[in-house]
This record gives sequence, structure tokens and C-alpha cells, in this order.
Amino acid sequence: MLNVFTLVNGRLVQEEIDSERALAALRPIWVDLEAPTEEEKRWIATRFGLSLPEDIVDDDLEESARFYEGDNGELHIRSDFLIDDESVSRNVRVAFILKDGVLHSVHAEDLPVFRLLRMRARRIPALIEDAKDVLLKLFDADAEYSADALEGVYDPQDRGLRLLGVLAWSTRQLLRYEAAIRSGLAPPEAAQRAGAPPFTARELGDQLRRISRSELEGWLDVLAGVDVALKGGSKRPPKAVLEHTIIALCAGPKARDKGPSGRSSRPPA
Repeated sequence: MLNVFTLVNGRLVQEEIDSERALAALRPIWVDLEAPTEEEKRWIATRFGLSLPEDIVDDDLEESARFYEGDNGELHIRSDFLIDDESVSRNVRVAFILKDGVLHSVHAEDLPVFRLLRMRARRIPALIEDAKDVLLKLFDADAEYSADALEGVYDPQDRGLRLLGVLAWSTRQLLRYEAAIRSGLAPPEAAQRAGAPPFTARELGDQLRRISRSELEGWLDVLAGVDVALKGGSKRPPKAVLEHTIIALCAGPKARDKGPSGRSSRPPA
């Protein structure tokens, strides 16, 4: 599906595109592609001079491929956005390309955060001024959506310590699985070594393709600091500490503050 958004009187106007001719007639600031077809990719190449590779939203990406500047000055950004539905919470990879004042976004399925921004931009004048605003507002909305999801699992009675324990345990389990795979074990056996059922091997592997070992080790450092903060080492409310931490972990290592050692700093007091 291909949707483009133009700016009219300070509001985003959405157009669903069904032909190359329709696309050529518009001057959008945002082009959104949900599970694009090869034909739609050709339209983008013709109209914007932008080639979209097959692996543009692959999970198995090196850290250096998540943010870089292309040969023609375009900016490439890969980020994960949360879907928190009744069945299971999961992240969906989104590829952004900012080129010549137009933001292009590519993803495999519809995202609540994208729907939220579209609704707000239609109703609130001057919310969006250009393509960069779209990108920044999407990240703002994702942080808000993630914080709302936290409401459903945060328990004020234990100051969030149970949730922190789950995060730390899951992180250590992924590290154990990764170590077992490196040692030569088959995925089902590696899952068992990590303390998980064999049938979860594929899910564990998918998670490791999104998060590197060094990043997981950084998570443990951050979570250790959160443990101190939740037990009275911070003047901030426990829920605020958790919200800051979850958003920072999801943002990736380059977006987190660095301490003197170069490792991720603990949450501020």
C-alpha cells in the first residue's frame, strides 16, 4: 500500500496512490509504503530517484546500517516501533529515508503510532511543517505509546521491581542463547541451555537479529543502575525511572547517554 501526505494549510492531507500518474501529480512531504509491491517501488524510483532494496526492513542488520548517509546525501534510519495488542507485544522494523525534503517510510504492517500521528496532524493545525517534523513526531508518538503500554504492566506496590526483574531475566536469557549458538549448539538445544522451551528458538533468534550482544551487555549495565534507583537511589518517581529506561533501551546505544567509560550511563538521579 502506498500513501502520500501533502501539507495543506498546516495540516497533513493523505492520498492513497493507485497509479504512477497519480503519484507524479503530487508534491508530498511524506511517502509511506506498507508492504510495498514491486510496482510501487518502481513508481518511487521513477518519481523520486530512490531505489528501495529488498532487505530494507530486514531484522538482520549491522549496527552501522541503522543510520547512515547515502551517496547522494539522503539520510537512512532504521528503527523499531512497538505494537502492543491483545495477543502479543512486538516490535516492527521501519526504514526511513529522508531525501530532497521528502520522508519515505517503509514497513511490513500497519502501526498504531503512524495512525496516531495521521489523526493528530489532520486535526491540529501547524503540528507539521516539513518532512523532518514528521520523523520527529513519529518518534515522539512512539515514546508516548510505549509509556502507555507500560501502564498495563507497572505495579506501584513493588515500585516496578518485578517488571525490572523480568527485563533483566529476559536479557540474560538472550545472552545465554547467543553464547550457546556460538558454541555450536543447534537452536532448539541452545534455547534449552538458555532456560527456554525448544520451540521458542526461532523467536529468540529473531530477537538476537535485532539486538547485538554488546547492546544486551549494555542493557544489563543500565538495568543494574535502575535497580539501585528503584530501591531508593533516585529522587525521581519509580514509574518515571522505568519510562526513561525503557525508552532509552528501545532507542539503541547511540541514542543513550554515555558515561566516562563509554558504556551506557545509569538513569539519572
